[in-house]
Amino acid sequence: NIYGEYGQTRSARVETMKYVTRATGQIEIYDLKNDPKEETNLASDPDYFQDTSFLDHSLREWFSFYEDPYVSGWYLPVTGRGQLQSIVYNASGRPTTPIFDPIYRNHEEEEEEE
Repeated sequence: NIYGEYGQTRSARVETMKYVTRATGQIEIYDLKNDPKEETNLASDPDYFQDTSFLDHSLREWFSFYEDPYVSGWYLPVTGRGQLQSIVYNASGRPTTPIFDPIYRNHEEEEEEE
């Protein structure tokens, strides 16, 4: 099984099925064996209700165990660098670069040395 997240989109792939869910509530499910280009969303097809339910449960279970809310795009906006540099807001509501970004931290250290 393969699980992924980018921003407020999460996905699960199990064998020949792919399930995608968004924080907006939109879902997609694809039968990759018969539709490898993911052109036909089967989410509203009653024949795929069991697959959709299984994949949704599997995805939620996986993220409940492995998710790190401090870098999760599900809760934090992402920038052009993806979830490596999420936007974090300080107490005054201004965006700030998070301390867990190693590239930003290295840049700060270089400035301090000068």
